[in-house]
Amino acid sequence: RVNPYVTFNDLYLAITTPPVLEWLNAQMTPGTEEGAALMAFLSNYQNQQGRLNVDHLKRVTGGTSLHLSAYAWGSLGKIINHTAPTLDLLEAVERGQIVYVALPILAQTEEAIAMARMLIADLKQVVGILQQREEKPVPPFLVLMDEASAYANIQGIERLFEQARSANIALVATSQVLSGFAQSTPTQLDFILGNTATKIIMALGDFTSAESMADTIGQELAWFQTESQGKQKGTTAQWVSPLPHQASKG
Repeated sequence: RVNPYVTFNDLYLAITTPPVLEWLNAQMTPGTEEGAALMAFLSNYQNQQGRLNVDHLKRVTGGTSLHLSAYAWGSLGKIINHTAPTLDLLEAVERGQIVYVALPILAQTEEAIAMARMLIADLKQVVGILQQREEKPVPPFLVLMDEASAYANIQGIERLFEQARSANIALVATSQVLSGFAQSTPTQLDFILGNTATKIIMALGDFTSAESMADTIGQELAWFQTESQGKQKGTTAQWVSPLPHQASKG
């Protein structure tokens, strides 16, 4: 209500700096739902004189400010701490543009994984919007998720693999070994494997991965390969017979 353009920097300052919270409280229009909610929230951290106890606020929020600092400052903050983003993922998908996101997993592991998770969250929103439209991307928009096992444990990623095709978005998740998905829940891994119809498997040096993939291939072959054989033979008495005799074998 005060300003629609809020950055992680703003959020960080809001839970670490009393003057910012007091200013925000003063900006709220009396009688609004937001104003009442903010006043109720701040009342938990005010002393008898009405001053805010920020140390108590930090203890209750449980390290939230520490997590926000990674997004508010540093190299990651330079990328995402803007009020006018230069990339609209939905627009890029609609126009069939190429979007390349470099994730320095080795150099900046925590920041890179956080960035990947935000990208996946945005992609889920894009899929949700496209599902409601009659016109879908043609040809289908291709998403290559390199080293997917590093960030495939994000909450709700399994639904992305389940729903993406209905929005004409094709997902390709790549990983060097299956054990890289160790942090994913069995349900997430089952959705990812079950909703990827085509699997390309290179030579695997990891025994666990090789065994799992061999088992997966065997199951899929069993599903696709069906054999049926039937024979039928029957005799029927004349229609005047009160007890017609029928026999069949199939």
